[in-house]
Amino acid sequence: MLQMQMESGLQQEAELVFQELGVSSDTIVKRLFDFVRTEHRLPTELRIPNAETRAVFESTDAGEDLIEFSSTEELFTSLGI
Repeated sequence: MLQMQMESGLQQEAELVFQELGVSSDTIVKRLFDFVRTEHRLPTELRIPNAETRAVFESTDAGEDLIEFSSTEELFTSLGI
């Protein structure tokens, strides 16, 4: 169990960001601790996805606009590599 004290404004503002990310503060803290445990460092970059990226996340989560490949070669060919 973890208990923290912080100014309420900080918590409220952070909770709004977490809502945009679609995660709870509990999940964020657990992910942070897991990252530090496995990587032995702090994360250097945490960003909120832009509107285009969020739209892609939403459509693919709904099973829409997915592209499937039968092999890695087929994937690489479609990417031009």
